[in-house]
This record gives sequence, C-alpha cells and structure tokens, in this order.
Amino acid sequence: VVEVLRELGVDAVGCDVSSFAISRATPGAVGHVRVADVLTGLPWPDAAFDVVSVLETLEHLPPDQVQQAIGELRRVCGGFLYATIPSFGPSGGPWPDGFFDNKVRSERLEHYRSPAATFDGPVPFEDLERDIDGEPVEGHLTIASFAWWTRQFAQSGMTRRPDIEARIYTD
Repeated sequence: VVEVLRELGVDAVGCDVSSFAISRATPGAVGHVRVADVLTGLPWPDAAFDVVSVLETLEHLPPDQVQQAIGELRRVCGGFLYATIPSFGPSGGPWPDGFFDNKVRSERLEHYRSPAATFDGPVPFEDLERDIDGEPVEGHLTIASFAWWTRQFAQSGMTRRPDIEARIYTD
C-alpha cells in the first residue's frame, strides 16, 4: 500500500510489528516503512496524518488490547481512519454481512447462528477455530460483530461516516 500510494504522489509511510515484513518491503516502500507496534506506541507525533489505515490487523489482538490499539491509532490520526476488520452480523451498510465460518469451531457455529442469538462478541477464545498447530485460525483472536467493532471506535472518540463508507464501497 505504501509503495502504490507513493507512486501516486502521496507522501505515505507505514509500519508493521514484524521486522521480517519490513526487511522484505517492496522497492518503492523501502525507507518509508519501519518496525512499530500500536500497543507500545507509534513513532509519530499526535495528529501526524490526515489518513491512517489499519487493514486486517486489529482482529489479531486479544479483545482486552483492542481499545489500547484504537487509542494509539486515534492519537496519530488527524483526519480519517480507514479500518478493515473481519466481523459478523449486520454491517449497517451496503456491503455484505459478516460471517463466522472458519473462525468459530464447527460444533459451536449453531450456537452463534441461531435466530435467538443476540451475541455481539467477541467470541470466547475457547470457541475459536484452531489450525493444525492448535492456534486460532489465521491468528484471529478477536471475532466480534460489526456493531461491537463500531462501538470500540466510538468509545475512542471516533465518529463513523456511513456517507464516506458508501462512496468507498459503491457495489
């Protein structure tokens, strides 16, 4: 993403918690990405960016660390935060509802899918689907509803913009 944005003339920078990933950055991103951890503090001043993106990241944190991470993203964000996060339940927008498949143990799926279920999340650790090594599939530790995620951002003082979301996801 950093490389493509820079090719478009955007002064983009990025970070990843993985030094392995940073050491293998694409040529156009080299020198513009660094190792950083949203939980220990990002290396930028308050409101440093007009746009901050966090793509398929927050679901890898345990639920009790989500607010801390969002707070740090909020700190460096001087404008808009764009986040993509797998979720379940009604999305409140023009895009498809989320799902539990491959995230929740198969023997527990009906519990969460039943019409009477009012579960918002997050799914308890013991109900998460496991990979061959016994770890949560794809490292997803927080599986929660779209509504739950929306509340996490609101609790950090962010305002959702469905008008902008609809422009991004026109289909």
